[in-house]
Amino acid sequence: YTKVISIHHVNVVCTANMYESCHIEFLLVRWYESVQSHTWDTHTLGCIHFRPLENQNAFGFMDPRVILRACHIIPAFARGQRNPGECGISPLAGDKLNWCEYYINR
Repeated sequence: YTKVISIHHVNVVCTANMYESCHIEFLLVRWYESVQSHTWDTHTLGCIHFRPLENQNAFGFMDPRVILRACHIIPAFARGQRNPGECGISPLAGDKLNWCEYYINR
């Protein structure tokens, strides 16, 4: 699962033999990692949290054609906010209002 940080549209020009332009679309995303798997036996939702910002794989790029666009990520309010009363670590990541964990509503 990911959180979309920004959407990009780029026109790339290849100058090998001829000037040909190619339109490329991609997303900058922040990755979640699993804390608890979903199970029907215990009637629990899957639980995830963001990868730490210092993790080199916390952010990445994705092709918009390969993502699922209709999934609810619900804050686990009982577990609290990650940075309560602070300004967050990264304005790009938008982590000021992040929660410690989230539920996946499938």
